Amino acid sequence: MDPWRVLVDVNAFDELAVDELVHDAVSEQRLAVCVTRQIEAEAFDPRIPEEVRRRRTTLPYTLIGTGMFVLDHGVIDADRIGTDEANDAFASVQIGNEAHDVDGMLAATAKRDALPVVTSDGRLRRRCADLELEVLYPSEVVDRLR
Repeated sequence: MDPWRVLVDVNAFDELAVDELVHDAVSEQRLAVCVTRQIEAEAFDPRIPEEVRRRRTTLPYTLIGTGMFVLDHGVIDADRIGTDEANDAFASVQIGNEAHDVDGMLAATAKRDALPVVTSDGRLRRRCADLELEVLYPSEVVDRLR
């Protein structure tokens, strides 16, 4: 059986990283914690305290290409050319504000790959729900693993 794949936002990473049930599910291949390169860069930014970065390294994750390429954020040979649906998802989350590019890329990836988004970010949750994406809090992921 394939693992349950979830796309994790940086703000949900810490809560999942400290949960033993999540670690067990990942090691038993019942759960795949997926992140994009942009989320990985945010999670392990050198400006973040070392203690936080170290805690985050304990959670095994699967790196996936984003659902669309965005100039100044995209990774050549990793990110994909966006579909109309992915491009629309990006635009509806990014709303013309470059500060929301990474959230838009996360939504585009979730839409393209039909992955639930795990986040505690209220704005991103609302935008993803408007796109009819499944949105979960980290605690809901843990509840489903029980």
